[in-house]
Amino acid sequence: EKLFNSTADNNFKEKAIEAWKKRLLICRDDGSSMKGAASHLEKLGVRKSLIDKWIEIGEIEDES
Repeated sequence: EKLFNSTADNNFKEKAIEAWKKRLLICRDDGSSMKGAASHLEKLGVRKSLIDKWIEIGEIEDES
C-alpha cells in the first residue's frame, strides 16, 4: 500500500483493489474470515461503507 501512495500509479492501485475485492468475495462465499482482505482494501483507500456493500451484494465477475 505504501508504494501506491508514494508513486500514485492508479493503474496498479486499481488492479490491487480489484484483486483484494475478489479475495474478499471469495472469503465471504467460502465462509472464511474477510478481515485481512477488508484491511488491505481500507489501506488502499476504499471506504468501509463500500466494502460493506460489496460484502452484501457483490458478485465475483466471470472472467471468461
